[in-house]
Amino acid sequence: MTTCRTCSIPLGRGNKTGYCRRHVAAYNLAQPHIKERQRAGIRRKHATDPVFLDGLRRRARALGDDPVINAKRTQHFKEGRFWELGSIASRAPDVRARAGKASSATKLAWCPPHLRADYLHLVRAKRFPAAEARTLIEDQNEVEMRRWRLSIGAAAA
Repeated sequence: MTTCRTCSIPLGRGNKTGYCRRHVAAYNLAQPHIKERQRAGIRRKHATDPVFLDGLRRRARALGDDPVINAKRTQHFKEGRFWELGSIASRAPDVRARAGKASSATKLAWCPPHLRADYLHLVRAKRFPAAEARTLIEDQNEVEMRRWRLSIGAAAA
């Protein structure tokens, strides 16, 4: 007879996971293939059973309309001061810097990373229109790529 890997409760002979009933759910949710199979089953149930889906919607609406539950939710939110968590964290300098870099990477995805500073210099300091600066940067990148291709012996495209 074996014991649970987490809490040393004795397990039955037919146990395949090595975990007791108390800990098997955490084990299952840590397995990506099991989690995906569960998600697929839930999606299938929602897609094929409108009565079940309607029941979920009705229960959710009833919970949202219940004044007692709403009062508890509001009180819990106020006592926890949860609005501060996100706003304080988002004001930290390192977080703002990361957000700025991510935003720039998204907005300037067309621009090669090593030429982004040049593009920003053209647009901000030299006051080139964005379209013209983009054309210049793309031309510069093409020249560099042609030079690089020649250096590795590739045929000029």
